[in-house]
Amino acid sequence: MADNIPRLGTIAKACEIIGGDKPVAESTFYRGVKLGIYRPPIKVGPNTSRVDLDGLAEDIRARINNEK
Repeated sequence: MADNIPRLGTIAKACEIIGGDKPVAESTFYRGVKLGIYRPPIKVGPNTSRVDLDGLAEDIRARINNEK
């Protein structure tokens, strides 16, 4: 049952994952969301959003595999 719970992280953490050694800006992350590259953040409360980090990793893997 615990396998269905997504691993959530902050927007800043998502930017670190995307950029690696040099994190991308939050605006770059949101631009990727708008273009459909990344999944949109999940609203967990007022003024609070979290990113499904496992889903983000899948999105990045899919993008890498499509470019090769």
